[in-house]
Amino acid sequence: MSDADNLPRIMVVDDDPTSGMIIDGYLRPHNYDIHFFDNGEKALKAVNEIGPDLIILDIMMPHMSGFEVCEILKNEEATQDIPVLIITALSDPKAHLRAIESGGQGFIVKPFNENLILAYAKTFVRMKRMYDALKQRLASDKDFTSMTIHDLNNLNLAISANLELALLEDDESGGASKYVSDALSVLKGANEMLKKLQAVDHLEAKEKKLNHTQINFIDLTNKAVGLHEAEMKLKDLRFDLRKPDLIKVYGDKGMLLRVLENVIGNAVKFARPATRIDFEIINGKKGTEEREDGGRTKWLEVIVSNQCDPIPEEYHKLIFEKFKQVPSAKRRKPGKGLGLAFCRLAVESHGGRIWLESPLTGKNSGVAVHFTLPASR
Repeated sequence: MSDADNLPRIMVVDDDPTSGMIIDGYLRPHNYDIHFFDNGEKALKAVNEIGPDLIILDIMMPHMSGFEVCEILKNEEATQDIPVLIITALSDPKAHLRAIESGGQGFIVKPFNENLILAYAKTFVRMKRMYDALKQRLASDKDFTSMTIHDLNNLNLAISANLELALLEDDESGGASKYVSDALSVLKGANEMLKKLQAVDHLEAKEKKLNHTQINFIDLTNKAVGLHEAEMKLKDLRFDLRKPDLIKVYGDKGMLLRVLENVIGNAVKFARPATRIDFEIINGKKGTEEREDGGRTKWLEVIVSNQCDPIPEEYHKLIFEKFKQVPSAKRRKPGKGLGLAFCRLAVESHGGRIWLESPLTGKNSGVAVHFTLPASR
């Protein structure tokens, strides 16, 4: 492979040729391979052949808007992991929200800030190549160790630290700080993805030793819900907790908190706006297995449900496998296929089981995740 073939590839999609020339002038001197398209249809036809590390996409274009292009990219398995940087002259917060919902991962506003575009390009290209290398290694090596994940995590944290320093720089308009802050948020999300992968790797290798304690499950649930309050408020979602008066479980507190974070987070992420997230805890019966102390384990069933498009039955088991995802409906923004894989391994490590119900009983839509945990002894 020649050096030219290894250059980071960036697609710029904008009906304004002047914008393309400006961005090309910023990036090409820094050894980026730039491909310019004046409309979304042409870009979508070429994206698989080019295999870009980053797409810079204008919102306001004729025939097909940047919103539509971004949604198509994020709903296709071959292109959903390509970072998309939105360029726009719009200052409307609703337009920014729609861009985020369609899958955009950062914003730059016309007139362009050269340093900001260069920072975004460096950040997103490195993220994309790190993720590609990780997936390739995992696909070819079932015994992939956590050392590689650890190294990638350190690189990602270093980028985050540099962006945090950039936020301390003076900026007369104040705009650059906001958008660099958005990039920082994306990087932190990538770090969370790597942490999930590392946790899955440990559980699969049975290297994770559980620290079993008596846990107030309601307090743990409220803590997990609190992490998603901002998104719930943005989508006008209600949270309905149905439970017995006092619930305690016997398990690893940190691991079970991450299970709740993932399950509740998915329910919030895919819920239709202005609907309700239902969280129900059911006291189960004593199991048949005998513990070392001669007693029998009592189980709790936890049900987390939302109102969203149903998931076809053929994906009910597949969704709990690593890197497996449901083909995305228009309202679904796919993740990396790690969160529910971690949940399955974590629940099973506690002796429980996890399964999916969709559509909800008596309805033609909705999704519920059920899982069981051992109750307090």
